[in-house]
Amino acid sequence: MNEMNKYLEAMETAVEAKNKKAIELLEGLSAYVYQFAHARVQETSGRERDDWEVIHQRAKSLINDMAKTGHSFWL
Repeated sequence: MNEMNKYLEAMETAVEAKNKKAIELLEGLSAYVYQFAHARVQETSGRERDDWEVIHQRAKSLINDMAKTGHSFWL
């Protein structure tokens, strides 16, 4: 989970800086993070599921922000 948080921090930094090149480079990573977190939400239960849901929602929000910032395959 710590690894996913670091990936999310990288995505967040790119969005905050409005760095279109960094966002472009992170699009593949963002897809991986989103899919991985989504799978974990489906596979787990209880407190662990809640933790993964937070990560999943954070990834979803950041992907939305990434799409708004520049050209994105998410659009």
